[in-house]
Amino acid sequence: MLEIIFVILMLASFFGILAMLYKKAGILAELPEQESEDLKIMKRIKNHRYFSVLAPKRVISGVLSKSKSVAKRVEGKASSMLDTLHNQRPENKFSGDYWAKVKRKKK
Repeated sequence: MLEIIFVILMLASFFGILAMLYKKAGILAELPEQESEDLKIMKRIKNHRYFSVLAPKRVISGVLSKSKSVAKRVEGKASSMLDTLHNQRPENKFSGDYWAKVKRKKK
């Protein structure tokens, strides 16, 4: 019985969402298209005289190579830090009678 109620509620919710989307689709279709601010900025950059001189692929490859070198440096520093931490860790030195001491403490 409880499952039937859940199914009915789920279907009603689904059809309610579909009805709202149907109502909003008509309203959205009537709105005029507007360019976002990002697209306007991108168009201005692409139309700028220096952008054609620099060649976008060349700029992108330069940025990618620089980021790759930075990533390698960071990875090297992190590796050396981990090595120093690993070497600083005290070794666990157990004496031969360790387990005997533990057994005595339990008693």
